[in-house]
Amino acid sequence: MLPKISILISTYNGEKKVKRAVFSALRQTYENIEIICLDDCSTDNTYKILLELQRIDKRIKVFKNKTNLGIARNRNLLINYATGEYFTFLDDDDTLTKHICKEFISKLGTRKIDIAPFKARIIFYSFFVMPWFCTSKINKKTNQYEYVNSSLCPPWGCFINKKYFNSLNTPFNEKTRRFEDVGLMPYVYFCAKEFMPLNKTGYNYYKDNSHGRLSSYNNQNATILSDEIYQVDRLLTIFKKKGFLNRKKFLRIIWSNIEQSIGCYIGHFKPSKKYSEKLIYEKIKMEYKYLMHIKYKIPTNLKHNIWWKKIDVLFQNREYKQQNKKINQILKK
Repeated sequence: MLPKISILISTYNGEKKVKRAVFSALRQTYENIEIICLDDCSTDNTYKILLELQRIDKRIKVFKNKTNLGIARNRNLLINYATGEYFTFLDDDDTLTKHICKEFISKLGTRKIDIAPFKARIIFYSFFVMPWFCTSKINKKTNQYEYVNSSLCPPWGCFINKKYFNSLNTPFNEKTRRFEDVGLMPYVYFCAKEFMPLNKTGYNYYKDNSHGRLSSYNNQNATILSDEIYQVDRLLTIFKKKGFLNRKKFLRIIWSNIEQSIGCYIGHFKPSKKYSEKLIYEKIKMEYKYLMHIKYKIPTNLKHNIWWKKIDVLFQNREYKQQNKKINQILKK
């Protein structure tokens, strides 16, 4: 029998978009699927809408949290609820292309794989489409290390073997309510022994997030950057235990991935004009550099080996060089 795929949807106050996400799952041309929806204690009509959808198709299963738990806890619960051999995440305001599950099963054949990423594309305000450069370079020769080096490694945009994921004994970190992907997904890719990239577009990432995404950056202040630092610390702790930080080849890839997702974001972050928030921001920037280069001893002279990362980091090079100079002075003592 062909393997079952679990499509996992976490939602909070998603009444405006969740129906579109669920219908994109229902339209899959591969039928052996289940769609598990978890309402994180919404205050709008989200749960009512999900129950109505559940009556349409028996493959839809709906759960609701008694209290708001946050995206990391929701992802862990969804994986536990899943009964499929493979699972994929779908955010409540995004969609899947209708053939992606079938494309995966067709290429899978009789193989057993750990993880299979596929391409994603950004859709701006529901009409302007562009390939997402972080995943558009996938081809059949891409290995897991190249993928981590060139991708943000989101939790969606891939099929994951549930047995493999559970064997890692490393769930999404629930101690912060943001950036759960940063603290885990690069490690999930690194440990994969059976890696099968799909050169197909399967995920539509919508940027018209006026109603607020699960991990929205709207209404941020500098203090939330501490969640990013915490997740980076957790990720590097895991990598260190596995010995990945002792190999220069892997070290560059790990550093490049973190700089792409966190370093560049911190560098581009614009705090409010409040003096207190500017101080918090400056402190967090230094905490990040100390974490990377002193606690985990990552060399300060590593360079990006992908052209668009080199361009992106140019805008913060001067500031980073000044910070690295201070760090190098400390390391020499």
